[in-house]
Amino acid sequence: MAYYYPEGYFGPICDAPWSDEEIADRSRRAIPIVVTDIIDEWPDPHGDLFPPWGPFDVPGGPGHTLIGRNCKVRPDGTLYDCKNTYNDGEDDGDGDGPDLTDFGLTDQFFVPIFDAKTCKPFDPDINIKPFTFINADGTTTVKYKREKSTPVTFPVESALWSDDGNEFGVWVNPAVCTLPGEDQTVTYMIDIPATATYGFTFATDLTGAIYLNDSNTAFINATGGIYKTGSQTTPYTATTTLNAGTLKLVVGMQNDWGTDNTWYVNPAGIGWRVYDGSDNTIATSLQCTAAGNTGQAGTNDWVRSGPPPNPEVPWSTFLDDYAIYSPPLPAGDVVDPRIKAKQQAITYITISSEIAASIKVEGDNQANFKWELPNGNIVHNGPVDYGNNTVGQSDQIINLGLLPVGDHKLTFDITNDVRGEPYEWSKNPGGWYIKICQGGVCAGDNAIDWVRSGPHPAWPQFMDDYAVYPSNTLPQTGVNHTANYQATCPSVGTYTLECRADNYAAFTWDGASVGSIGQNVAPFNASFSSSTTFNITGVTVGNHTLGVTVLNGTGNNDWTTNPGGVAFVLRDASNNVIMTSLDLNQAGNGNLTWHTRLASGYEYYIP
Repeated sequence: MAYYYPEGYFGPICDAPWSDEEIADRSRRAIPIVVTDIIDEWPDPHGDLFPPWGPFDVPGGPGHTLIGRNCKVRPDGTLYDCKNTYNDGEDDGDGDGPDLTDFGLTDQFFVPIFDAKTCKPFDPDINIKPFTFINADGTTTVKYKREKSTPVTFPVESALWSDDGNEFGVWVNPAVCTLPGEDQTVTYMIDIPATATYGFTFATDLTGAIYLNDSNTAFINATGGIYKTGSQTTPYTATTTLNAGTLKLVVGMQNDWGTDNTWYVNPAGIGWRVYDGSDNTIATSLQCTAAGNTGQAGTNDWVRSGPPPNPEVPWSTFLDDYAIYSPPLPAGDVVDPRIKAKQQAITYITISSEIAASIKVEGDNQANFKWELPNGNIVHNGPVDYGNNTVGQSDQIINLGLLPVGDHKLTFDITNDVRGEPYEWSKNPGGWYIKICQGGVCAGDNAIDWVRSGPHPAWPQFMDDYAVYPSNTLPQTGVNHTANYQATCPSVGTYTLECRADNYAAFTWDGASVGSIGQNVAPFNASFSSSTTFNITGVTVGNHTLGVTVLNGTGNNDWTTNPGGVAFVLRDASNNVIMTSLDLNQAGNGNLTWHTRLASGYEYYIP
C-alpha cells in the first residue's frame, strides 16, 4: 500500500519563498547582481535605460520588435517622456506587427460539462496523512483514517423509500450520482459476537445480491423491497448460522433507470405484419407468442405487450394489436430490467406458392429486422425508420418483392430506450440496506391498539401497574380480545411469565399454549388478587411472539364496578425483565447486531 504525503508550502506554487540559489538554478536571480563599474552608465547620455536587445538572427527578420526604451532624465535622476524603440525604427503602434486588439477573444476552447452523467465512483480515502490527537493528560496519539467498507459508502435518503430505507440506506456516493445500469460491488468485514442463528433483511433500489464468506452462490437475491409504495415494498429475508468471528459480506448492486422508465411510462414492443398485394395477412408477429404460434419454427415464447397499461402512451392501433416483447413483462411500477438491452427473436414464414408481399414493422423504441430468402439471399437488413413519428416509435413498410416458395427466415429485435431524468437523485435514487439480527430475522415495529386500564379501586398494585385492555371506560364484556406481543430474547434458557387478569386471560408462545388464568364462563371468577407464574422452556435468542387473550365477564356493563384487563411481566433466566404488558408500542430491531449505516463513511484507527 503506497501513501502520499503532501509536501511544500500551502497556496500557489508562486508563493513559495525560493532561495536565491534555487532561483539561480533557473537562470535568473532574486536580486540582480550589481556591477559596480557600470552602475552609473545607465541611463546613458542619450537616455537609453539599458543596452538595446539584439542583434536578431531570424530568417525574414524579426518584424516590429521592441529593443529598448529611451527617456529624458531630470537633474534629480527621475525619468520622463519615455518612448519605446523598435528594431524597424517605427514608433509605438506602427510597424507590421500583428493586430492584438481581440487577441484570444475568439478562440474556441473545449469546456467540459460536469454533471451527474460525468460521475465516477468515489476513490478510497487512504492517501491521508495521520492525525495527531492530544489526550486529556497532554500526551498524543497518532491515528489514521480508513473506510469502513470497500469502497466507502455514504448514508442516503429518498422520498420514495420506506422508513427503514431512510434509516439504514447507503450508496457509493453521497446522493450525487445515480449511476444507472452500472454494477456496484461493496465488501464488508463484520464482527459476529457469538455462534448462533442470524436473520438477514435486505432491500435494494433496484437489484442486488448478498454473498457470504467468498461463496459464489447468492445468499439473498433482491429486486426492490426498499420502497414506500408500489409492488416492491417488502424487503427480502433469510436466516443462517454464523460462527463467532469475522464475516465477509459482499453486496452486488445495480441501480435502475428511475420512475421515468417504469413500464407504465415507458413500455416496449415490436409488431410486424406480412401481407400480399390484396392486403391479405400472410403472417404476424403474434406467431412468436405461445398463444399465436401454430407450429412455426423459431421463437414462440414472447408475450404480447400491447395495448400498454397506460392509455396515455401514444401507441398506434397497429402496435396495440401486434406488439410483442421478451418475457416476462414487468409490473407497471417496475422499470424494464432489459432496458437498453437488445431483445432479439427469430421466426420462419412458410411461403407455399410464389407471391408478391410487403411487411409493415413498428417498434417502441429502436427496431431492426432482416428478411432472408430460402436460398440465403437477404432482401432487407437494417433498422426500422422513424419516418414521421415523433414519439420515439419506429415505423416502416418494406416491399419484399416476389417471394419464392420455401421457409423464409425473419430476424428482428427491439431495444427499449431510456427516457426522462435517470441521473436525477429525486427521480432515481440508488442504494440498499442490510440488517443482521441475532436469533432470527429482525422484527418490525409492533403497535397494539390497547390502553392502560389501571389503576382501579378494585385492583391490587400489580394490576394497577400493568393492566391493559382495549378500553379504560367500557367493560366490553363477553368478548375475547387478542393481541400479539413481540418478545426480543437476548439469551437462551427458561423464561417466566408472571400474570393476572380480570376476568380471564390465555397466553401462547410462538403459537404454542402456555396456559390460562381466571374463568371465561360463568361465574367468571377473576384472577387478579394473586399472580400466576408460567415457565416457558427452551427459549432461544431472537424474536418470539407472546399471544395474549383477555375476556371481561358478562352481567355488568358499568366500568366502575366491572373493569377489565390483563397484566404480565416476562423475565429471562436471570430474572431480568424482558417485557411487560405495558409495551404496547414496540420498536423493531430489538436484536439488531449490525446494519449498513454502521459501516458507512470512515473511522480512525491506531495501527
